[in-house]
Amino acid sequence: VQFTRDWQSGWVQANTSYKSFSPAQVSADIGLHIGLAGLNVTLRGKPVEQINETINYNEHFPWSFGADYDHSYSQGLQKGLPSPILYVAEKFSSQSPCGLHGQYRT
Repeated sequence: VQFTRDWQSGWVQANTSYKSFSPAQVSADIGLHIGLAGLNVTLRGKPVEQINETINYNEHFPWSFGADYDHSYSQGLQKGLPSPILYVAEKFSSQSPCGLHGQYRT
């Protein structure tokens, strides 16, 4: 397990906000896959077409050697990724009080 790409993964179905400063709620599956190279956060609407948008994202945030996770997270903010993806990714940033980055990265 230590040297594979697959450490932990999970899914949850949620009704959640989609964008910052918007009252719009979407029904979606939110997935998290944590591995040696980083993490993937998936957001898939149920149905995929909601609020006049296609909600189908799979975003990778690398932390392998030479990768800068915090920079990757910052790029996600600049791209305007949906709130659920940014919320999960933030928990793994080095500045998060959750300390998940240190636990998994080490």
